Amino acid sequence: MNRANQSMKIGQLARRTETERQTIRYYESLRLLDEPQRNSSGYRVYDKEAAERLLFIKRAKSIGLTLNEIRTLIEISVGLANRCAEIRNFAENKLQDVREKIAHLQTIEKALSKLKKLCDDSGDDLHCPFIENLLHDCIKEI
Repeated sequence: MNRANQSMKIGQLARRTETERQTIRYYESLRLLDEPQRNSSGYRVYDKEAAERLLFIKRAKSIGLTLNEIRTLIEISVGLANRCAEIRNFAENKLQDVREKIAHLQTIEKALSKLKKLCDDSGDDLHCPFIENLLHDCIKEI
């Protein structure tokens, strides 16, 4: 394949990766994507590696990584030594964060379920047990 077939303008890259042009420019501003070459007309010209990097970013976001975490992974991946060990450490830390968030969300779920049950069991439309219990808990904390 010749170089002309490998290069694409931002619109082509956006379609190929199903990403908004504005998002591509934003990722460039954050240096998650390398600054593209420009053709003689001044248009950005991207190569296959830019498309692969953009798809990497999208996949990483789909598993809950932040843009800063993605930047860290990119920086690690271009390093020469201990890449796998660093990435394994990164993954372990991220997994611990996710587990803590899950535990927190389970606590929230239990609290909301209890408050909803109070509403279900209450026949009183004048006093909302959901609100009263939230207010009561807040007063106890102050």
